[in-house]
Amino acid sequence: MESTEVEAAMVRLLQSDGRMSVKELATQLGMPRAAASRTLREMLESGAVRVGAAIDPRVAGYRFFLHALVAVDGPVEAVARSLRDLPDTVFVASLAGSHGLAFEARCVSEAAKAATLARVREIPAVRRIRTTSYTEILKGPFAAAVAGPEVILDAIDHALIAALEVDGRATYEALAQAAETSVSTARERVSRLLRARVIRISAVERRGVRNTQLGMGVGITGNDQHGKLASYARNSRYIEFAVAAYGQFDFIVTVVAPTPAELHGVLEDLRRLVPDGEVDAWMQLSMVKESYASAPRSAMRLGVAGSGADVA
Repeated sequence: MESTEVEAAMVRLLQSDGRMSVKELATQLGMPRAAASRTLREMLESGAVRVGAAIDPRVAGYRFFLHALVAVDGPVEAVARSLRDLPDTVFVASLAGSHGLAFEARCVSEAAKAATLARVREIPAVRRIRTTSYTEILKGPFAAAVAGPEVILDAIDHALIAALEVDGRATYEALAQAAETSVSTARERVSRLLRARVIRISAVERRGVRNTQLGMGVGITGNDQHGKLASYARNSRYIEFAVAAYGQFDFIVTVVAPTPAELHGVLEDLRRLVPDGEVDAWMQLSMVKESYASAPRSAMRLGVAGSGADVA
């Protein structure tokens, strides 16, 4: 395989298991262990790929999921920093188009969601906000129902999750030091968190016009009466996230591909699936914030089952 093909294949393996050993990566890719180690190190050190932990938002206590497009008067950088610093935002990106920014917020209550929107409206230069609330996560790290026994998080678990968010491939020695515990305890706790599906450790490719992967958000207004759109989203290798929603859009998907031609192909497919609907798209120019590991302080008891986002 060419080097770019090897890197793409390695990313796919790390998306399924971010802590897959170098030995297993080399075996899966059919290459020498030293070469696999070098390729992985180069991708991580360049920042092209990041491996980190994300916590299941539902079992962490989040019940309200909000996506918003933000129109800004003038440059967007200062507004982007303000959105990044809001505690409930997990994703902020600068965009091309009439809306200069997009963000996702996860909130524990309707009141918290309303408060977040109020704080956004108070940011200087924010002119307009188009909001969409999620009703079902169709595709994403935690689209499936959570299974398993109840899990209670303590300070050690929170410290481990925080460390794994920064470096999902951190050694157990480093994790033990971060959580001020023993290596054996760190190993057992991480294994428990993964088995209970409280966290998922996965690779994320850096997206934007300056990186190897291009990102595009798509908002769809229309009826998926026969489920063809949902099926396409779940099975497309280019769609990394998809939700059913209400508000500005009925569906929102995130498309990631290395070339504009591939993005265009997915967009055309989506248009064919909703011929009587409307499809709006926005290019992600740069990622300002992408952090999914934090849980609200009140969310200590985990293991709640659910297949979608709870909304008012």
